[in-house]
Amino acid sequence: MLLLMPACVISATDDDDAATAGSSSGPTSDSNDPSGASQGNSSDDGSSSGADESSGDSSDPTAGGEGPQDGAWIYADNGASQNDCTFLKATQGVGDFSIENHGDGTFTITPGDDTDPFECMMGNGDAFSCPERYVESIEEAGFNAVLDAFVTVDGTTTGTQMEGEQLGRLECEGEDCGVAETILGTAFPCTFVIPFTAVAG
Repeated sequence: MLLLMPACVISATDDDDAATAGSSSGPTSDSNDPSGASQGNSSDDGSSSGADESSGDSSDPTAGGEGPQDGAWIYADNGASQNDCTFLKATQGVGDFSIENHGDGTFTITPGDDTDPFECMMGNGDAFSCPERYVESIEEAGFNAVLDAFVTVDGTTTGTQMEGEQLGRLECEGEDCGVAETILGTAFPCTFVIPFTAVAG
């Protein structure tokens, strides 16, 4: 069983015991820096330059949204919308995670499944992203082949809701990767996409 994002579980298609973990990101978990970063030292001289100064806030990539709120969140998805890793079943169901919004356009997601916390950042408007990160490795006894899982998260947030996608990638390392491809019926690297939603709890 391969645990990717909080609440994101990848398991062999013949494994009926798909576990649900804490959600992430969910997708994509996120925090943003609303106004703090956009405030500068503007002097009010009574001229129209003050308005021009404030219009500079539009260049702040976090100006459009406040990011996700701190605290507990609940994650849910309905499985992968795309899965080139045909030997795996992407299933997440429902899980929990927490968010710490740092107020500078970044936030930390801590999955409720004891996997490592990861960082995300706000982009334009309400958009956020969590850079690709290594999640887990899978080894099969008797084979010199290791599958490494990586996940990226992209989405949007209204502050108390999230919607996005987990973008996964599996790489194979080892001299038996060719054998693994034949047995599993998959060419490496393979990818999958898992849409998700999340709400502040």
